[in-house]
Amino acid sequence: LAGQKKAVTIATNMAGRGTDIKLGEGVKELGGLVIMGTERHDSRRIDNQLRGRSGRQGDPGESRFYVSMEDDL
Repeated sequence: LAGQKKAVTIATNMAGRGTDIKLGEGVKELGGLVIMGTERHDSRRIDNQLRGRSGRQGDPGESRFYVSMEDDL
């Protein structure tokens, strides 16, 4: 149910490639899809693919990554 109101979808790095999440009714008006990353990948390209799942085709959206001071960056 990714992209629907009140839906939470948990995915691995595989969600960054070839995944097109369509927004459900009313989701665009609420700000669109929000992507939250809980760690950074070794490759910036992979992070950018994940980030690119939101705000597609002109739809609104946002992405945020959360890291720890203990993470290797």
